Amino acid sequence: MRVLITGAAGNLGGKIHRHLEQQSDVELVLSDREPRGDGRVCEHDLCRYDKAWAELFSGVDTVVHLAACNRQDADWGELQGDNLDATINMFEAAVAHRVRRVVLASSNRVMAGYEVEGVSIGTALPPRPMDFFGLTKVVGEQLGRSYSERHGLSVICLRFGLILQGERARSAASGVGPANVAQQLGPLPGARALDSFRGRWFRSAECDVGQRRYVLGPERDGAGARV
Repeated sequence: MRVLITGAAGNLGGKIHRHLEQQSDVELVLSDREPRGDGRVCEHDLCRYDKAWAELFSGVDTVVHLAACNRQDADWGELQGDNLDATINMFEAAVAHRVRRVVLASSNRVMAGYEVEGVSIGTALPPRPMDFFGLTKVVGEQLGRSYSERHGLSVICLRFGLILQGERARSAASGVGPANVAQQLGPLPGARALDSFRGRWFRSAECDVGQRRYVLGPERDGAGARV
């Protein structure tokens, strides 16, 4: 399986590609605007569509899209290119090169409004962002739904909490550690198992079922129905 990771030189991207590179059946393609001295990472800016970087999508089975501005205090102008334009360009390249699946990094910030009020969060609640960053992630999820419905692309949106530095650090916001995060994303099947996923907060106890149902798809998971 050929897997392309955007934002591969970042904190989460590094954790995920180090996990996946240990699997013999996964061939990795790595991309980032700032490779940070890693010779394995191709330097490309997805904010502007270019056939040169789009060729990286050729022959790819799954794209793990992590490239984004993750600053919660960023203004709309700072977020538009990294979180919206780059996401649209990624989807366009994926469709053009017949990629079968996109795993999109969303954020638990899309539900931040409920946290402020102490409301228990579940899959039935609509998004309620409290800042521009969370709003761009809501738009990203809806883009995923649109591309899934229009092009038959399998799209999975995972709402991550804070991903701390360090291999053993665990997120206080979501209870998910680096190994758990990597497990959520791999190994990634090529089948169009899931059209769209209305995300949720992941906690430690849910990591195993999350790996089966949200990544492998409900038809491969004997635990329950489609979400």
